Amino acid sequence: MANLEKVISDKGPKCWNRIGIYGDNSCDLLVSYDHCKNCPVYTEGGRKLFKRDIPEELIDEWTEQISSPKEIESESKESLIVFRIADEWLAVKTVSFKEAVDSKFVHYVPGRTNDYLLGLTNVNGELLLCISLSAFLSLNRVKPLENGDSKKYKLLLVLETSGDSFVIPVDEHYGVFKSDTQHYTKAPATITKSDSTLTSNTFEIEDKTVSIIDTNRLYDMINSKLKW
Repeated sequence: MANLEKVISDKGPKCWNRIGIYGDNSCDLLVSYDHCKNCPVYTEGGRKLFKRDIPEELIDEWTEQISSPKEIESESKESLIVFRIADEWLAVKTVSFKEAVDSKFVHYVPGRTNDYLLGLTNVNGELLLCISLSAFLSLNRVKPLENGDSKKYKLLLVLETSGDSFVIPVDEHYGVFKSDTQHYTKAPATITKSDSTLTSNTFEIEDKTVSIIDTNRLYDMINSKLKW
C-alpha cells in the first residue's frame, strides 16, 4: 500500500473499530482486503502497539513485585478434610479421603451389623463397609434420614487406608483446610475419653476446635472389632 502513514492518518486511530469489520463496515478498503486483519493499516496498528513505551508506573510496579521476597509455604502445613459428628469437629488427612456422597442407603448385614459396623453401602458400584466413627469415639450417633433394615444417611465420607475403602456417616462436611502442624495442640478430653489412640492433636478454624483422626489407627481398630 502506497504511503501507508497517510492512509493511517486519513482513516484515524483504530479505524477497524469504527469503519472496519468491528464497526459499521463502511471502509472502502474492505473491498480489497475483505477483513481488517488482512489490511496493512490493521497490521501496522498491531506493530505500533507492541513497540510502544511501557508506562513508567507499570515498570515500577512490576519491578517491585519481582524484587519482593517470595512467600514460601511452610513445609509443616498439612492438608485436611474437616467434618462434624454431633458437636465434635474432626479431620482426616486428604490423602485418606476419596469423596463425599449424599443420601446413601446402608444395608443391614445379618449377624454382622453392630455398634461399629452399620452395614454395607454401594458407592460407584462397589460395596463398602459403613463404619460408625461415632461408636469408636463415644459420640452421639449420626441420625439416619430413614430407619429400618436399610438406613439412609444424609452424608457419607469415603476414606481409604492401606488400600481398603470404607465409609463413615457424618453430620456436616466443612471442606478442605490447610493447617500448620506447628500450631497443633493436644486433643481435649471430650474427644479422647473413649480412646486417645485415635486422636492426638487439634487445631483451630475460626471458633472451632478440630481433632485430627489417625486413619491408620482407626483402620487397625476396625479390623480388631470386626472379625469376619
